[in-house]
Amino acid sequence: MIAEIDKRISRALAGVRRVFRAVLGSVNTAGPVVMASGTGLADEPLSDVELMQHFGFTSAPPPGSMLVVVPVGGASSHGVIVATEHVQLRIKGLQTGETAVYNAYGDYLLFGKDHTTTLKTKNFVVDSETTTIKASQGIKLDTPKVEATHELAVAEAITGSGGLAVSGGSGASIDKLDVSGDATIGGKSYLEHTHHTPDGESDPPS
Repeated sequence: MIAEIDKRISRALAGVRRVFRAVLGSVNTAGPVVMASGTGLADEPLSDVELMQHFGFTSAPPPGSMLVVVPVGGASSHGVIVATEHVQLRIKGLQTGETAVYNAYGDYLLFGKDHTTTLKTKNFVVDSETTTIKASQGIKLDTPKVEATHELAVAEAITGSGGLAVSGGSGASIDKLDVSGDATIGGKSYLEHTHHTPDGESDPPS
């Protein structure tokens, strides 16, 4: 009796497709749901299979990515891709608890275990109406040049060690200026300049 039941169950399950692996061939991200095509076991062709992704995150996996396909209702024609992986491109060597987001071109965002977040890319663009950065201890810009296309407003002191050049506009307006060394104004030294007087050339300012 039990053996007969087992046979019937086995025959019924034989027509039900289980979860299987596949290899991605291409993806189409133009529609409301990402659709994928690829190859299953024994070179089984897969076409227009839904690639389900979590809300707030979307990607276009490159060809050759490994897939996990769940046949909804046990039918391969109604398969849904629930996971993707690419062993050559995945960031390796993560420590326990670390998280990384990456693409196929070598860019990545790594949330490290030492409270350090690292973004690696060639060009980083922020497109927003306003941007606020709060750094309680400071910001360091390690770059040969910083450019601003419009006004720059600084609430407190500006300290520099490489000189200052101002040109264009209305020049520079200074409320108060303390100079510890010499100053050249109109091509003349402030500390070394003299004046013509009726009694001859004056001494430099004391």
